[in-house]
Amino acid sequence: MANPTRFFPLGAAPGQLVRLVMSGAARLLGGGIVVGIVLTTAADRVLRGVSFAVSPLDVPALAAAVLTLAMVSAIAVARPALRAARIAPIEALRD
Repeated sequence: MANPTRFFPLGAAPGQLVRLVMSGAARLLGGGIVVGIVLTTAADRVLRGVSFAVSPLDVPALAAAVLTLAMVSAIAVARPALRAARIAPIEALRD
């Protein structure tokens, strides 16, 4: 995407822009987690032969994976969101 600022509503407060970007990422993350858990449950029998120390449906292991994924995605999205919030609306229109 050449200019990500063109999708942001002009006149929005910086906090609103950060919330917009973070909520979009959270929706994608939530969908990915749901699909991942469903696929893990469906592939349980195959995964039992591959994972030796942990069961694929081990709740603490799944929770740790979900939390790690959530933290990494929040960090990955926060930097561009904060950078976009600092751009003046006139600069976004020029590009």
